[in-house]
Amino acid sequence: MLDNRSLIDKLYELPQMFCFYMEHKNYPMAKHCYDTARTVAVFMEIDESRKAELFGERGDRGAVIQQGLFPEEKVQRAYFECAVKTERMKEKSIRGSRRIAVSRKEPAHGKSDL
Repeated sequence: MLDNRSLIDKLYELPQMFCFYMEHKNYPMAKHCYDTARTVAVFMEIDESRKAELFGERGDRGAVIQQGLFPEEKVQRAYFECAVKTERMKEKSIRGSRRIAVSRKEPAHGKSDL
C-alpha cells in the first residue's frame, strides 16, 4: 500500500504525463491525468500551497496570481477537444442510425416488392 509521501510523489508525476499527452494530441488521456490529480488532491485534502503549485491560483476577479504545473490554457484545450470529439461522435451516430432506419423501411401499404 502507498503511504502519503508516495501518493504525493505520484500526484506530482501527473502534470508531466499531462503535458506528454497534450504534445501527442491525446486529449482524453491528458484530461484524465488532470481529473485524476484534482480528485486525488481533494481526497487527500492537500494543503492550499500544494494545490496552488499544482493547479495555479486566481485572485478575486479571476486574475492569475500563480500559474500551476498544469498549464491552464492546455487544460482548457483538453476539455474543449474532448467535448468537440464527443459531439462529433454523437452526430456520426445519429447520422448512421438514420441511414439504417431508412434502409430498413418497410414498403408502403404492407406490399412487398417481390
